[in-house]
Amino acid sequence: MKLYNWFGDTSKSNIHLVTDNQQLKIAEWIQSCLSYSSCTIHNIDDSEVQITKFEKLNSNDYLVVILSFDSFIHKAMNRFYPTFRKPKGISSRYIFIRLDISLKSLIEGLNTDDQLVKAKINHYMGEKNESQVTVKSETGTNISFRINKFGSFNHFINENSDIAFLPPSEIYAGIHLGSANGEIVVDLTLGQLYREGKMLEKFGLISSSFKLLVKNGKIVNVIGNDILQQHLSKIENEASAIVELGIGLSQMEPTGIIGIDESILNTCHFGIGDGSFYGIDNKSSIHLDVVLKNPQILIEN
Repeated sequence: MKLYNWFGDTSKSNIHLVTDNQQLKIAEWIQSCLSYSSCTIHNIDDSEVQITKFEKLNSNDYLVVILSFDSFIHKAMNRFYPTFRKPKGISSRYIFIRLDISLKSLIEGLNTDDQLVKAKINHYMGEKNESQVTVKSETGTNISFRINKFGSFNHFINENSDIAFLPPSEIYAGIHLGSANGEIVVDLTLGQLYREGKMLEKFGLISSSFKLLVKNGKIVNVIGNDILQQHLSKIENEASAIVELGIGLSQMEPTGIIGIDESILNTCHFGIGDGSFYGIDNKSSIHLDVVLKNPQILIEN
């Protein structure tokens, strides 16, 4: 596979891949696919890898991070390798590969037509703040709300960007508090439910769709999923707020892992709970995502 469309021209670069035992296979695959002056794999499970080791890299070199969730959170690698920005003191190009992704999903995502990704991002990024949005689906979703401006992550190393998050993930917008009314029918994936770093429910792929009834921006009832209803009833009231609309960008098969499934092309997802990342002032101990297949997204400016 040629990675040029995402990684840019690596032929004259020194590339450093930071990984762990769980994701080593992916690091080796990336190494086999790239052209370079030199390419070194640094396995944090074999020896200590100091971020200062990479501070002498020049702007044409690459630092690529391919880690598991366990290393990133429990071994605190997130202190040194941020997800969406360069580490402090690093001048090289920087690529962060989604945590815990399988080689199969990564290859699928990187096989997505890059022009399609660019076109979709450009389309939504042109929408205005305060736009009114209605989302419908064949399984019964029908919900309307107001959003702030769409955002996305950098997915390409090129003349305009020296940082990338791969594979292509999503376009997102915050949903104004209190503005959402209608029904969301979840028919693909219910994300893993974490509260303050502790997993409450693994959830995953949906075997039978269920419905969220939303009034004035909050879930007032869950029909068809008693476990989720019970969890939401025990958490603070802010946990029931609808705070995010996300639109997937990569052609990948569903896995049940929310980080993958919310990035799938021709899906959208709604974020529930904490809205800080999306510019929504709703503090909560959870942020839960639910994914829908083949939505129709209508936007009025």
